[in-house]
Amino acid sequence: MRILFILSIFFAFSYAGVWSSNTASGIYPSYARLDSFIQSQNQILENIYANEVKALIDEIEKLTKENNKLLNQIKDLNKEIAKTDEELTFLLDQELKLLSISSDVNANKE
Repeated sequence: MRILFILSIFFAFSYAGVWSSNTASGIYPSYARLDSFIQSQNQILENIYANEVKALIDEIEKLTKENNKLLNQIKDLNKEIAKTDEELTFLLDQELKLLSISSDVNANKE
């Protein structure tokens, strides 16, 4: 008998829990207000991104491309300078060799 009484109380409370969750309570309007608040905040953030942040990102991207272009030009100029330095060194060596040959020829004439 005691078990039947405990079971009947258990079923009564479990039914009460199911019944109370089927009715409208304050939780649904709270979730609705929270959802509308989140949507409005998301819209504000999307507007800020579209109006301010996106323009800054585009400007940074443009400046980065220009910077990379200028860096490539600098690399090319440095390569040309290195080539010119090598040519100059080669020509100076050739001049020194010619001068030493010329001095040997002048020394042999005398």
